[in-house]
Amino acid sequence: MSNQARTRKVEEKNRVPLKVIFLVLGVLVVIALMADLAWMSKPSRPVLYDVPTDLQNLVLNLHGERYVHPDGRFSIVKPAGWRMKVRPESHPYDVVFYGPNATDISIMATPVKYNTLPELMKDLEQSERESGLAMNKDPFFFKGAPAVKRLARLRTTSVLALDFVRNNVAYHVICGVPPEYFEQYEPVLMDVLNTWEFGGIPQKK
Repeated sequence: MSNQARTRKVEEKNRVPLKVIFLVLGVLVVIALMADLAWMSKPSRPVLYDVPTDLQNLVLNLHGERYVHPDGRFSIVKPAGWRMKVRPESHPYDVVFYGPNATDISIMATPVKYNTLPELMKDLEQSERESGLAMNKDPFFFKGAPAVKRLARLRTTSVLALDFVRNNVAYHVICGVPPEYFEQYEPVLMDVLNTWEFGGIPQKK
């Protein structure tokens, strides 16, 4: 084996898989979100938006405009009244929805070599170890796919994350909500996430 080939082999061996980088970046984005929300912990902060109104808008518009992944991997209803950013502005996520009251939904779809939840869990656990952010995990089924729900309730934000893999694509959905609003937003955010469809825009029956 030539020196050039041997060097290339060592470099490939030491290279961190792209999917792991994306997972770590995803956790780092959550940590950055926590820092951005630090001001929310002040008791005198103003109310940015009427929470009940925002929740009502979300519930009443579950059949509204849809965001469709550029490669047709999935689609989801855009939360009514929320701002949307896509790549490259949303990097490392494919899309991020920004709501009032420092709420947001970030979605990442990453091709992987595996197709099972246990293998995905290994990546999640590795990214949590590297970031030092431990989250409670509950397995369940999301749109027919084995999935895991992760929760982290911190001082300045509460995080709800859904992780699942389908057709060799790992999906990571992260919702950030200030702790005082989390119990109100969690069921409504799940309603929004349940508008998810694999393969783009659903066909009308």
